[in-house]
Amino acid sequence: MKARVFENSDGSVRIMRLNEKMRLPGELDEAFAARMFPTEAAKDSSLSTLTHYDVDEIDIPASRVDRKYFKSKLRRGKMRVEVVKV
Repeated sequence: MKARVFENSDGSVRIMRLNEKMRLPGELDEAFAARMFPTEAAKDSSLSTLTHYDVDEIDIPASRVDRKYFKSKLRRGKMRVEVVKV
Protein backbone atom coordinates (compact mmCIF):
# COMPACT_ATOMS: atom_id res chain seq x y z
CA MET A 1 0.00 0.00 0.00
CA LYS A 2 1.12 3.55 -0.67
CA ALA A 3 1.35 6.47 1.73
CA ARG A 4 1.55 10.11 0.66
CA VAL A 5 4.49 12.04 2.06
CA PHE A 6 4.21 15.84 2.05
CA GLU A 7 7.41 17.84 2.31
CA ASN A 8 7.21 20.93 4.54
CA SER A 9 9.26 24.02 3.68
CA ASP A 10 11.72 23.20 6.49
CA GLY A 11 12.41 19.74 5.05
CA SER A 12 10.34 17.86 7.62
CA VAL A 13 7.55 15.64 6.36
CA ARG A 14 3.89 14.93 6.96
CA ILE A 15 2.73 11.41 6.23
CA MET A 16 -0.80 10.58 5.11
CA ARG A 17 -1.91 6.98 5.41
CA LEU A 18 -5.28 5.80 4.17
CA ASN A 19 -7.87 4.07 6.31
CA GLU A 20 -8.44 0.56 4.99
CA LYS A 21 -12.03 0.71 6.25
CA MET A 22 -12.75 3.18 3.42
CA ARG A 23 -11.71 0.69 0.70
CA LEU A 24 -14.54 -0.49 -1.53
CA PRO A 25 -15.02 -4.25 -1.95
CA GLY A 26 -12.56 -5.54 -4.57
CA GLU A 27 -10.89 -2.13 -4.99
CA LEU A 28 -7.22 -2.37 -6.02
CA ASP A 29 -4.51 -0.34 -4.25
CA GLU A 30 -4.03 2.07 -7.16
CA ALA A 31 -7.75 2.83 -7.50
CA PHE A 32 -8.13 3.19 -3.73
CA ALA A 33 -5.23 5.64 -3.54
CA ALA A 34 -6.43 7.62 -6.57
CA ARG A 35 -9.88 7.97 -5.00
CA MET A 36 -8.90 8.68 -1.41
CA PHE A 37 -5.71 10.79 -1.46
CA PRO A 38 -7.41 13.84 -3.04
CA THR A 39 -10.39 13.49 -0.71
CA GLU A 40 -8.20 13.33 2.39
CA ALA A 41 -5.87 16.12 1.24
CA ALA A 42 -8.87 18.41 0.66
CA LYS A 43 -9.61 18.24 4.40
CA ASP A 44 -6.42 20.22 5.15
CA SER A 45 -5.93 23.27 2.93
CA SER A 46 -2.29 23.65 4.02
CA LEU A 47 -1.43 20.48 2.08
CA SER A 48 -2.34 22.03 -1.28
CA THR A 49 0.89 24.04 -1.45
CA LEU A 50 3.22 21.22 -0.40
CA THR A 51 5.21 18.93 -2.66
CA HIS A 52 4.19 15.33 -2.18
CA TYR A 53 5.39 11.86 -3.11
CA ASP A 54 3.54 8.57 -3.05
CA VAL A 55 5.78 5.96 -1.45
CA ASP A 56 5.46 2.37 -0.34
CA GLU A 57 4.64 2.02 3.35
CA ILE A 58 7.72 -0.19 3.75
CA ASP A 59 9.99 2.78 2.90
CA ILE A 60 8.71 4.82 5.85
CA PRO A 61 10.35 4.28 9.26
CA ALA A 62 7.96 2.43 11.55
CA SER A 63 8.81 4.37 14.70
CA ARG A 64 7.01 7.63 15.38
CA VAL A 65 9.32 8.42 18.31
CA ASP A 66 11.66 10.51 16.15
CA ARG A 67 9.00 11.81 13.76
CA LYS A 68 9.92 15.43 14.41
CA TYR A 69 13.35 14.61 12.98
CA PHE A 70 12.12 12.99 9.76
CA LYS A 71 13.70 14.66 6.79
CA SER A 72 12.96 13.81 3.23
CA LYS A 73 15.54 12.91 0.67
CA LEU A 74 14.86 12.29 -2.98
CA ARG A 75 17.33 9.77 -4.35
CA ARG A 76 17.36 8.15 -7.76
CA GLY A 77 13.80 9.25 -8.41
CA LYS A 78 12.52 7.53 -5.27
CA MET A 79 11.46 9.24 -2.09
CA ARG A 80 13.32 8.08 0.99
CA VAL A 81 12.41 9.19 4.44
CA GLU A 82 15.35 9.20 6.83
CA VAL A 83 15.64 10.07 10.48
CA VAL A 84 18.07 12.96 10.83
CA LYS A 85 18.93 14.31 14.28
CA VAL A 86 19.58 18.04 14.25
